Amino acid sequence: MHTVLFVIALMTAIALGGCKDKPGVGEPGAKLLDERCGHCHFTGVKHAHSTKEEWDQTVTKMMGKGAKLNEAEKATLIDFLVKYYKPQ
Repeated sequence: MHTVLFVIALMTAIALGGCKDKPGVGEPGAKLLDERCGHCHFTGVKHAHSTKEEWDQTVTKMMGKGAKLNEAEKATLIDFLVKYYKPQ
């Protein structure tokens, strides 16, 4: 019984700890980041902090390299990146 409780506690801690690395879980921008950018990039974007203009340039460049985003999705993704990955 103690082993089962330990495993449940460990899995819960891992799951909750993982959320810290991915802000905005459940937001449309987070989903786009995972689904559209995650094919080529690790989407933990911990060290990238850019302005809105810089994120726009980056996303536009990635679209030119094959990232599949329409204009509405692009705007949603950029807003998400600016919200969670702006300069500190």
